[in-house]
Amino acid sequence: RGPPRYDPETCIGCGACAHVCPSDAITITIKDGKKILEVWFGKCTFCARCEEACPVDSIKLMEIYGTPSPNKFDFVSRVEHDMVKCRICGKYFATVKHVEWVIKNIREKMGETVSISELKNYLMTCPECRHKVENVPSFRKLLMRVLVKEVK
Repeated sequence: RGPPRYDPETCIGCGACAHVCPSDAITITIKDGKKILEVWFGKCTFCARCEEACPVDSIKLMEIYGTPSPNKFDFVSRVEHDMVKCRICGKYFATVKHVEWVIKNIREKMGETVSISELKNYLMTCPECRHKVENVPSFRKLLMRVLVKEVK
């Protein structure tokens, strides 16, 4: 097995790869409204856990084993994503592609039960603010509609 590489077209920036990496070879940096995921080959043990954890099959171990270079940045796979700001507190909390992926998956599983505008409204709120307003009736109603498909 060779080092892992991101496919920037399919990566949604969820960070599942970094969470399962036992050698901390995958770093996540949030800076200026961007989420940057990097795999440092020098720390990677080529265990393939990142590949297994990726929900969209975006990170793959290459078949190239040794790639000598005097530039240390040749030994890094990097992908950068635009982030979404919370509509309440303004904090960056998720990537645009990740939110779009969640909406797509919810729509596939639930159909027209919840409108896209309602989903976007809910998903454009960070987890901390969602927690703070969970007792607001309109948010609670929306949450229940997302979690429990209405019986017709």
